[in-house]
Amino acid sequence: INTVSGQSYGGDIILAADTALSASSISVQGDINGAHALTMTANGTTLTIPALGTVLFVPGVVALGGEVGALTPLTSLTTTGATSLSGNVTTTVSQTYHSGVTLLADVSFESPSLSFSDTLSAGSYNLGVLADTLSIGGTLSGTGTAQIAPYTVSRGIVVSGSSSGGELVVDASTFSQFASFGSLTIGRADGTGSVVLGSAGSAFTLPADLTLQSGTGNIQVLSSIDGAHSLSLLTGGVTSLQSSIGTSTALTSLTTDATGSTHLAGSVYTSGAQHYGDAVIVDGLSALQASAIQFDGTVNGPSSLYVYGPTTFAADVGGSTPLASLYASGPVTFEAGGAKTS
Repeated sequence: INTVSGQSYGGDIILAADTALSASSISVQGDINGAHALTMTANGTTLTIPALGTVLFVPGVVALGGEVGALTPLTSLTTTGATSLSGNVTTTVSQTYHSGVTLLADVSFESPSLSFSDTLSAGSYNLGVLADTLSIGGTLSGTGTAQIAPYTVSRGIVVSGSSSGGELVVDASTFSQFASFGSLTIGRADGTGSVVLGSAGSAFTLPADLTLQSGTGNIQVLSSIDGAHSLSLLTGGVTSLQSSIGTSTALTSLTTDATGSTHLAGSVYTSGAQHYGDAVIVDGLSALQASAIQFDGTVNGPSSLYVYGPTTFAADVGGSTPLASLYASGPVTFEAGGAKTS
């Protein structure tokens, strides 16, 4: 459908075939559904003011006021012209935004392929980005919460590190653009793929409060980490902390959930509490310093553990694999007996 002036659709749209809309501006107030491709091109318009001898160009706008693909996902969505969104957008193949995108509500983008060529402005709204390949070519901004996760449940995600093949890769420059958000979640709660942060021997600074999550996939923190923000590690799989955390700038807190297990192989420093909800295995010499340290699950060796600050062990320590040694500076509570060391 091609028109010289604008196109305005007051209700819902159901696509019965691949559709292309072209106009000076395009507005859809309702929802859009249908398993087809939709291309929307807002060309703008030229205004002539004879008295001033002036010709003005008014850029085109694509305004989507409802959900896109909520009932029946589109195959693809492509927009050209400044695009405003007030609802989630779901497609089964791709989403491509050639011009700047502005959120007017909490919005989640879900598609195997997701590309933003220009700015992405979330304002104070929450932003979700679920994709298997992601490209953000312009400036990203926002102050709400943000999530980056794979579109495919079984796919892993690598942040600021090297891919072994098949994962969603978020490079360091893209990840750093999320620094303005209040908090950031990497991964999906129902995921089965792994979550990898950084690479061995590298350093990483938290841009905001950070949660790494997977349903059953493993979480690997390979880089050393600093930054005055919180770090939460949530998975039913194995969490591995393979480098030091908070040695230059202490984190505010570190938390793991009650399922799975956590492997420690380095020091962890936080200005607030450290709470390990799952079983802990001390693979390498580890020193923990915090305002309070809580172990809800068992703690086993084979390496040495140093704790600095009030510490509570709620379950056995060294029961199946004795620690090499245990050193505590501060009050210690053993709620299930003492500790075994070799």
